[in-house]
Amino acid sequence: MKTSHIVIGAFMLWSAGLANICLAQAFAMGAPSASADSTQTQTDFLLVQLKNGAWFYGQVVEWNKKDQTLTLDTDSLGTILFRRKHISRTIPGPITARERLEITGNERANRNQFLSRRMWRNPFEAPNPHAGRYFFAPSAFQLKKGEANYHNSFLLSNEMGTGFTDDLTVGTNIIFDLGFGLAAKFGRALTSNVHISAGGAVLFPFRSQPAYVAGFVNPIFPVNDGENSTAALVFANVTWGTEKRNITFNWWASNASGFDTNVFNISALLPINEQTWLITENYFQDKPGGMVGSIGIRRFIKRWGFPLDYAFVALPEGYATAFVGATIPINH
Repeated sequence: MKTSHIVIGAFMLWSAGLANICLAQAFAMGAPSASADSTQTQTDFLLVQLKNGAWFYGQVVEWNKKDQTLTLDTDSLGTILFRRKHISRTIPGPITARERLEITGNERANRNQFLSRRMWRNPFEAPNPHAGRYFFAPSAFQLKKGEANYHNSFLLSNEMGTGFTDDLTVGTNIIFDLGFGLAAKFGRALTSNVHISAGGAVLFPFRSQPAYVAGFVNPIFPVNDGENSTAALVFANVTWGTEKRNITFNWWASNASGFDTNVFNISALLPINEQTWLITENYFQDKPGGMVGSIGIRRFIKRWGFPLDYAFVALPEGYATAFVGATIPINH
C-alpha cells in the first residue's frame, strides 16, 4: 500500500472522530438539565382527569417536579398549567378521540349509576330546612303536590301533612292524650320573595280537657274548656324571604277559653351553615302576661336524612322548658 493512501485513510478516520466529538458536545450543550431545576420536557400525550371530574387531553409541554405542575398543550383550549394537587389521575396516550369519548363516557355513566343508587338508598340526603313550619307556627310556604311530611313534637304530637296541590296543604294530627285534629293551609306566592297563606285547624278531644297541658298553657293549640267540645283555630300569615332564610308574621284566633283574643306571632329562620338553621318563634296576646318566646336550632342530620329541632321556650309563668321535634319527609 502506498504511503499516500495510508495518510489519506488516517486523515479520514481522524476527521470522522472529531466530527462525532463536536456533535456530542453540541447535543450536550443544547439539552436541558433535569437535575438542575427538576424540570423535564417531554413529547408524550396524556388524558388528565381533575378532582372535580373535568377531563383534558393534550401533549405534555413540561413536567415541573419542583413546582409540582404539569403544562399541557390541549387540542381545544390551548396551553393549560395544572397543579399536581388538583389532578385525580392521568392516562398515557396517544389516545384517539373515539377512545377518549369511551373512557370519559364510561366514567360519567359509572358515576351517575353510583349516585342514583346512593340517592335511592337515601333520597333525602340534601339538607332541607322544611320551611313550611317553624317549631309549631306555620310559614306561608307550601308542600308541593304529592309531597308528604311526618312531624313529631315531644313524642306526643304526631302530625302528617300532604301537598294536595301546589297551593293547598292538608294534614291530620294526633296529640296524646288530648285528641285528634284536622288542618289545612292555602297559600300563594305574590313574588319570588313574598308568600301569603291562610288556614285553620280543629281538634276533637278524646275527652274533656282544660286549656293547660303538662302544667302550662298551650299557646299554639289550646283545648276548649267545654265538656267534650272541639277547639278551632284560624290563622293568616305573610312570609318574606326564601325557604332557607325568611321571617313570618302570623295572626291567630281561637274559640278556646282564655284565648278568645287576637294572638300575633313573629317567627324567623336564618341559616348558620349548610345544614343548620337558627329559629326563633314568639307569640303575643293583646292582654298582660300573654307572651311566649322561643329560640333554638334546626339541624339536618345527613346520616338519617331529616332535621331535628332543639329549642328553649320561655313561658308566661316565668320559667322555661325545652322543646324537641323532628320532621321526617315521606315523599319528596
